[in-house]
Amino acid sequence: MKLVTLNANSYCGKTPLQNMENLITAIAESDFDLLALQEINQLMSSVEVPLSELNEYYPCQDRVPIKADNYLYLIAKALQASGQIWYWTWCPVHVGWSKYDEGIGILSRHPIRKTNTFLVSKETNYWNIKTRRALGVQCDFNGKPEWFYTCHFDKWNEPQEPFDKQWDRFVKKACDTPAPLYVMGDFNNDASNKGEAYDYILQTSNLIDTFKEAEYHDNGITVGDFIAGWVDDNHPKEMRIDYIFSNTDQPILSSQVIFNGTNLPVVSDHYGIEVDFGEKEKVYKTDKSQKLPEFISETVTPAPPSITNAGILTIYDPVIRTVLTDTEIGEGILDILDDILDLLN
Repeated sequence: MKLVTLNANSYCGKTPLQNMENLITAIAESDFDLLALQEINQLMSSVEVPLSELNEYYPCQDRVPIKADNYLYLIAKALQASGQIWYWTWCPVHVGWSKYDEGIGILSRHPIRKTNTFLVSKETNYWNIKTRRALGVQCDFNGKPEWFYTCHFDKWNEPQEPFDKQWDRFVKKACDTPAPLYVMGDFNNDASNKGEAYDYILQTSNLIDTFKEAEYHDNGITVGDFIAGWVDDNHPKEMRIDYIFSNTDQPILSSQVIFNGTNLPVVSDHYGIEVDFGEKEKVYKTDKSQKLPEFISETVTPAPPSITNAGILTIYDPVIRTVLTDTEIGEGILDILDDILDLLN
């Protein structure tokens, strides 16, 4: 079984569609079993996709519909168009950059049997970026139910929403299970900070760090440069802040960083983590007669930023203007997404 976690930072950066293409290609050519994804965005202004058109989608909420540019929807649709079967779900968490439904999602080769989503933050306002949720899915592996969670937590010293309080809520809601459990995501806390979040996780739960327990692992670094949300913090340039934890005692063959430019192309401001538990349920078969659709790679002139939420602007003032100016989706990129959908249909 191979598990992956990745903060996709979708529709941000200088080449968002190239990142999507590289991510889809890597997944299609991989033997990943399940991916836990964070920062999976869709424009709030986009068109809703009818539920009947969401193939292999397992709803986990009914507050926010899937839109036509939902990052995970497009990935799943491209993979399905290539002849592969992938199951997926997506949970909106809060409004990001004052225009996105920002959420978390799971993409799995194994059918989703159940979902579990809940708040880990005290904050509940959808327009506040301090609102945080966790999303879990139950899938059968070798005939037994197992739980897989994708999470995106706040920092240890965050005054409004400190990590320890969010983690306590998560443990109460998710960790009291006899079933195998895998907790994956962007924890926004570096493992090298002694006496903080990483140590707190291991002290207050029955989880192990798969990186530490693996027969082989690399340096585990998942952030190789300064990223949004950390600009005002005095932190190392390289950090290990993305993790895969588990309550199982099964052997772990390897833990390695992926999507770092050396092991698969960079697709985000975070690198991914792949953990190989060794066991395989079956060999996945792909219809080789169908190729992945060709993606359009072209430079899009950024649209001017439109900042409407003063609260978000105040929180991210050092970063938001640059990010929105460089990566504003606007009508140009939406036109390209329409072209991609035309190719897939």
